[in-house]
Amino acid sequence: MSTSPTAAPPRRRLRLIPATGNATPTPIATDAAGVDPRHPSSCAEIYTTDWAAQLSPLLVLNPAWTQDPAGGAIRYRGEDDGLETVLEATTSVTCIWAKASGGGDVGLTTNVAEITETQQASVTERMSGLGYSCFEEIKGLRCVTEVTADGSSWGESHFLREGLWFATKWVNTSPEGYTHDIVGTVFGDA
Repeated sequence: MSTSPTAAPPRRRLRLIPATGNATPTPIATDAAGVDPRHPSSCAEIYTTDWAAQLSPLLVLNPAWTQDPAGGAIRYRGEDDGLETVLEATTSVTCIWAKASGGGDVGLTTNVAEITETQQASVTERMSGLGYSCFEEIKGLRCVTEVTADGSSWGESHFLREGLWFATKWVNTSPEGYTHDIVGTVFGDA
């Protein structure tokens, strides 16, 4: 694994327009207060695995510098501006595993977003068009992409199911079972 900073791959400048108008979210059963019991409201609600034990001491969850609006660029950074636009508009939880001291050449960010059926279809079509490998998994759709160059690797793992989108971007770390843990925790059936 490279310890020196590497140049980020070029960003694709393609535009995906978020759904608007009469689009309605996928109906989801709610509790007595009208809240979807599966929709997480914090990072603590998306993991059953102790990822801190596996990723530390190098990476910590949501270090203070990631909460600074000036450093927030990593929140939604993906390789496609259109996908990023939809994430920015729909994300309710962001979990950033990064160095406590600041950015670097290793880390991962997961966004949990609530999307409409129309947005899900648009996002899926966009990822397929960009060459992501998309396949059915755990009663949902998973789309992945990975690039390795100059001793560094990065990629994305997206999981879409029943109006929820778990979007993970990683650089030089891709823990085995990470997405499955999130799906299993939220839906209870990984």
